[in-house]
Amino acid sequence: MIIQTYRPDDPVLNLAASQDYRRFFMEEIERRRTGLYPPYPVMARLLVESRFPEAAEAAGRQLYAEVQRLLEADADWRKKTLLCRLDQPSIAFLRDRTRWHVLLKLLVSPETEAFCAALSDLAREGCPDADVIFEYNPTTMM
Repeated sequence: MIIQTYRPDDPVLNLAASQDYRRFFMEEIERRRTGLYPPYPVMARLLVESRFPEAAEAAGRQLYAEVQRLLEADADWRKKTLLCRLDQPSIAFLRDRTRWHVLLKLLVSPETEAFCAALSDLAREGCPDADVIFEYNPTTMM
């Protein structure tokens, strides 16, 4: 395998090259623990896509407002929320569709599971002229 990089001294690349899988795991899991990345918190997102840029943005703003209302109404959910943010993904336009998302980083707990169920319900309700998808620990944020 050939890897092209601007960071040839990156520890991940060196561990991969040396096939030191145990050490790679130990360093990666520690990085995730200290940086609060899965599996330590839950990452969730409401992804909005629409052929109409204004509809995508409006739906994103509407969902963000709904999530804020859910958090204001439930102190337990609010305490377990580390991040809630409206933004465009790094790939804001894909397959003729404009994209927005509401990103959440949540502590792992029974309250979080209930909150995620409410987020899933929000996605199912949908928005005018836009598709909404709820993702639990998405594999990509792009």
